[in-house]
Amino acid sequence: MSGARFLAEEYRDRFPDLQRILADNPGYDLARHFATHGLAESRHLSAAPAAGVDAAFVSGGGFLFVSGWIDDSFLRRNLFAEPPLSARIAMSFHDIPVPEGAILRTYRRDVKEARGLLEDADLGFVMFFRLPDGVPPADRMTLTLTAGGRCVRIEGIAPRIVSDGYLVSYYLGFFKALEAGRHHLAGCMEAYRRHGATLVALWQDHLAVTGVAGVLDLGAPRGRPAFSALTVFFGKLEFLHAQAAALYPRLAEAGGELVAVVNTPGLATQAAELMRYAHALHGLPIRLVVMEGNAGFARANNIAAGLARSDRFLCLNPDVFPMDRTDWGAFAARMAGLEAGEILGARLHYADGAVMHDGMTILADPLPRPPDAPTAGAVLLRVDHPLKGAPETLLAPPRPGPRPVQAVTGSFLMIRRGLFEALGGFATDYVHAYYEDADLCLRAARAGAAVRCDSAIGLIHLEGRGSGHDGPGPARPAMLFNRFLFTERHAGQLAGQMAGGDGP
Repeated sequence: MSGARFLAEEYRDRFPDLQRILADNPGYDLARHFATHGLAESRHLSAAPAAGVDAAFVSGGGFLFVSGWIDDSFLRRNLFAEPPLSARIAMSFHDIPVPEGAILRTYRRDVKEARGLLEDADLGFVMFFRLPDGVPPADRMTLTLTAGGRCVRIEGIAPRIVSDGYLVSYYLGFFKALEAGRHHLAGCMEAYRRHGATLVALWQDHLAVTGVAGVLDLGAPRGRPAFSALTVFFGKLEFLHAQAAALYPRLAEAGGELVAVVNTPGLATQAAELMRYAHALHGLPIRLVVMEGNAGFARANNIAAGLARSDRFLCLNPDVFPMDRTDWGAFAARMAGLEAGEILGARLHYADGAVMHDGMTILADPLPRPPDAPTAGAVLLRVDHPLKGAPETLLAPPRPGPRPVQAVTGSFLMIRRGLFEALGGFATDYVHAYYEDADLCLRAARAGAAVRCDSAIGLIHLEGRGSGHDGPGPARPAMLFNRFLFTERHAGQLAGQMAGGDGP
């Protein structure tokens, strides 16, 4: 039998990297390359690894999200490392290279089991990036994946064209799912590293097209209000009756007004009806603002501040209530005497009287890094609530007067308009909600303002139950995402000033 002939042309045509080598070195010996490199890299096996796409979305603003899987496990076994994955997308008659930093490899137990693999490997992928200018979103695309010199082409993908707001929520759902995978914190941090700036840009685009649908004024203040209470409703109004009965008369007696923003347009009619009753019963001037969509906690409060008729603000959650010991005289005095460069909070309690919040401290938790985790983050900042859960009956009586703290919660936060506007209000790049209050306080302190908490002003806080954030939805995973953003913004400047935490 004659000896076998090496098919150099077929070997060359199958692998683009070899074509590039030959272009620079026409005399390169492909047979020798196969013997010394090709076998070790499993180039003699299937030319195209198995792959699939699970979900594809493109927003009206041109952001693309694609999730799927590719079984490149045979390459991992021979290369002893994760093979780099690159991708190109054909859409709207354009060939688009996917930025390398936009591709995240993810753990997929379902793929491992379906493919009958024994070893663990990150066989999934998620691509999330903004399409180049001039490429309109389309409902048909082709994805070409390249791993270890092998290409697989997936045609006929039909991405759903969705709103920017929908894609924000969908991405946060994916982000939360990462928490259930291997080394979830490390995986989430790598997702933030690769996709964080893209999600913030998508959120900002969503905010840019989410305007005020309407404003309803109920009553007019007699002259300039002593302060404006700013509150935001999202998802539900079930505590409005109770808060109006317990709190609105006190706000009216202190000469305040209420500026209420509804972030859920479907609640507009119900909110208007309830606010009419509240104004008629309690005499509190109310300005009701209805948004065209969910503008998030930060922007909704900023809009409320812009429509307020006072130069003193009280950021007030819709699930905050007075308690028997609430010192309204102290509240009125603190509001009237609020300094131009001061942020002031109060002690908040659980319904059973235990302390929930008495100022906030920023802790630096060490981030665990398993041997194969894809990130090298050192710490993850966390807002901690000293005395949380302590029965107030076991504590010494609150000492009179405000005391310095690192931060206070936006659930009950007093600030003058001048300082609020000088800081640019709450930072709107925190997605949906969480951590923008601590961010505001740290920026204020950096600008020379005082951040204080007055424990004598005691109230009850039902902690998130006054909005749709307490159930399934995008806001809870936004908390972890925003924690990474908060860490990126402040860890360097707080280095050496923070206590160590006890874990993520």
